[in-house]
Amino acid sequence: MSDRPINLLLIDNDAIFRLGLSNVLSNYSDFRVVVQTDFSQPIRETLDEEQSIDLIILDPDIPNNASQGWKFLEELKQTYPTVKRCLLTHLTDPLPLQTAKQAGVEGYCLKGITIEELIDQLRQIAQGQTVWPTLAIPSVDVSRKKPKSPQPWLLQGKQSGLKQINDTIAQINLRLNQSQLSWVDKEFWKGRKRELLAAKWLVNQLIPVDVIIVAPPPDSTLSSKELENRINLSIYLAESLATIPGFKSPNSLEIAKNTLEKSAINSKNLTSTPLEIDILQPDKRQELITIVIHQFGRSLEDLKFIKADAPELPKDTGTITQRIWQESAINFLGKYCVLPPKITLEDLENIVDDYTSLVEEEILEQIPFIDELLKYLLFEQNLMVEGVLYRPQSPEARHKAEIFLDNFIIQVANGIVSLILNNFSEIETIKEKLYLEKMISSREIAKFRNNLSWVYRQEQYWEEPRNIFESKYRLLFWSEKGIEATFIHAPRQDELKQLKGIPWAVTIILESRDAFAPPLRSVVGLIGHGLVYLLTQVIGRGLGLIGRGIIQGIGNSLGERGRGGEGFGRERQPNGERGR
Repeated sequence: MSDRPINLLLIDNDAIFRLGLSNVLSNYSDFRVVVQTDFSQPIRETLDEEQSIDLIILDPDIPNNASQGWKFLEELKQTYPTVKRCLLTHLTDPLPLQTAKQAGVEGYCLKGITIEELIDQLRQIAQGQTVWPTLAIPSVDVSRKKPKSPQPWLLQGKQSGLKQINDTIAQINLRLNQSQLSWVDKEFWKGRKRELLAAKWLVNQLIPVDVIIVAPPPDSTLSSKELENRINLSIYLAESLATIPGFKSPNSLEIAKNTLEKSAINSKNLTSTPLEIDILQPDKRQELITIVIHQFGRSLEDLKFIKADAPELPKDTGTITQRIWQESAINFLGKYCVLPPKITLEDLENIVDDYTSLVEEEILEQIPFIDELLKYLLFEQNLMVEGVLYRPQSPEARHKAEIFLDNFIIQVANGIVSLILNNFSEIETIKEKLYLEKMISSREIAKFRNNLSWVYRQEQYWEEPRNIFESKYRLLFWSEKGIEATFIHAPRQDELKQLKGIPWAVTIILESRDAFAPPLRSVVGLIGHGLVYLLTQVIGRGLGLIGRGIIQGIGNSLGERGRGGEGFGRERQPNGERGR
């Protein structure tokens, strides 16, 4: 193998992870990915056709059957003894791993290691070495004493277990999207997924978190209900922060922490337009936001592994956004919208699949700065703020990245509530579980949906074209008081060139207004000054002169009359004298 590259067969049910890893390995001249596939494809036929495969990289923990992946490993050893095998998985359970090691599997790598470590271990395996980390098999002699607080290993085990469950659920979703599955297979996978969701709930209920709750002072004005809500909120936040994946660096962890805390304290909508999440009860709204943040973190975790040394992310960030929305929607709807036999989990997944294209067009495709946010959180790249490039640790860059994340989380959550409003708005059980009490009536829901519809049309045909023309984005973020809106300037020339129909006409109207407004204002101003001059200097003065002449004429007339009376009296006196 020294004179040619190491030929690899990559098997993983996560299509995004598989593609990213293949791209990373292609940067190394001593590796060549011959085929990348998942367990739904005829892998044995591929091995028969490609006789030169040296190493198989696979994740045996597949969702459709707990034992299928491990049986496949045994068959590989028997049928293709010269082909080496390396497990690349999130699985950390020592029992199946120890069994695989004893069965002769040459290597095991945990997803999340650096790409340098992975490349080094793959080279060792290809050269005939066995690469296995030390497996910590739990001892059966465990103390029965009640712990005063959860142990760190327990919290880590909980986080790892929840991560495995979520990853397996994501793989099941990919599997169920395949059209060639039979009805029996789909039902089996759906049952497997329900088992995982039940296991996830059980883990959250049975394993506590390390939370310190400070009691309020005796003279506290909080009611017992408010106190209970605050305690529950502190426990929920602590658990969320303890198990949140993906946000590992100090910058990203601080941003995620701030987003969770601010959204929990106050999610009141302070903008001038309604949001879909306004209809949810506060605790349900916070739960949905937390689910979206966790799904975002899991995507970060996968992308960090497959792009650990590559500064370029996949060009199609829409695929990442779509995946986060779909998985978040399934997790949230699976808890509150499953009403067997009327609405099953399979029905929900079909609804999510059918609604994906609509929510992409209306909401997801309009989310900006996803690429910049991912690069900042994954690689801590510098961030442009108001035309100035700031280092990742600067307060300006951290604040801007936090706004980007807030807007992403809010918009994805809006898309999930939009699905609920359009598919379950008249089901009383779901309304009582999710909606605010004042919004439960059919009339209020209809008014709310009509307002949202008007907002969609206004944004589509007026607000967004104007923002594109003015080179700015409208972003939503959590302030200390609630959800507010802000504008961030950025070039949008490509979007401007692609506008058609009414949005294009809006930009023409705005441009025409800008073009004709100055001379029109000048003309109007000139006419206005002329009218003022005509009214004041010509007509006004003329009217003033006329009025003054009339007044003078009246005064003269009165004066002459007065002078005439005095003369008559004087003429009388002489007559009287004559009389004497």
